[in-house]
Amino acid sequence: MIPAYFLRNWIAHGLISGSTNTPEFTSHDTGFTFLIVMKSLFGKETYGNKKELKRLFRDDSNITPKSIRGQIVKLHERTYGTPYLSEKLEEIERRGQKNKKQNTNEWKNQNFLLHFYASYLLASTNLSSNTCKPNDKFNEQDYTVYLNYEIQETSFLKIASKMFNNQPPKKI
Repeated sequence: MIPAYFLRNWIAHGLISGSTNTPEFTSHDTGFTFLIVMKSLFGKETYGNKKELKRLFRDDSNITPKSIRGQIVKLHERTYGTPYLSEKLEEIERRGQKNKKQNTNEWKNQNFLLHFYASYLLASTNLSSNTCKPNDKFNEQDYTVYLNYEIQETSFLKIASKMFNNQPPKKI
């Protein structure tokens, strides 16, 4: 599971504790991490003996596929808008690396909990088709590639969507 892999690396390399924009972990964050790791290890959705973790996240019935699609589109357009990286999970991975060669501390400004939930949302999509068309707008050598994704209904997609919405706005 990609989000758990990212989270493990960010914790191991001190990014979460060293970032000025990553909020403290809550019981919800820990519970969500537990859910996705258990699903990854044992292949089934489990919420605890008396469904304690289900109660932690309460009602998510107001989250629709359309609202999740809206979140993912905004992630592509705004949060992870690097044009030369079509794979947005790769962009998240790059943001979570300390670049010693360039001596940059860009990672300190990242909200790794936001990236964690975003990575779950993005990992719940599949590239369904891509097309390429000439683009004569600028010159004869240009072309445009259109990537079409479809959202998969993964086990904890609505919870990830809800938790993503609960992330605080970036500090300025």
